[in-house]
Amino acid sequence: MMKEWETLCTAGNDCFHQCRWTQAKRHYLSALVIVEALYTASPDNDSLMLAWLVTHHNLASLYKKTGETDEQINHLTTPFITLRDKLRTTPPSDKSYPTILHALTKCKFELTTNMQGEQPDDLSYEHNSVPSAKPGDTIH
Repeated sequence: MMKEWETLCTAGNDCFHQCRWTQAKRHYLSALVIVEALYTASPDNDSLMLAWLVTHHNLASLYKKTGETDEQINHLTTPFITLRDKLRTTPPSDKSYPTILHALTKCKFELTTNMQGEQPDDLSYEHNSVPSAKPGDTIH
């Protein structure tokens, strides 16, 4: 199923770069359905968490381009709230803690830059481009 998610995200990114918004949206939403089902079934899987985050952020970038502010905000705040709550219930000694912290930091960055209007024009990114969290990472 992750291969299908990756294929859909890649197709969505291709459409995004070609300004084919409707097709990009269809690919990203289909990818989100897949990754949400997988992440719900395996909430402790760090790779699925990051894939879920990437998909939400790709959709937020798309909705910014199309002027759909409410949808953009939804795809920025949903992961932020979910990961914030997950971090609060995860002990720092848990092996997933650094990854959750990194993902939450990424969410905070996306929210901040989007709300200040400083987001680069093209923020869609691939799952593999999300760097790994390191022990000691903190939210500023």
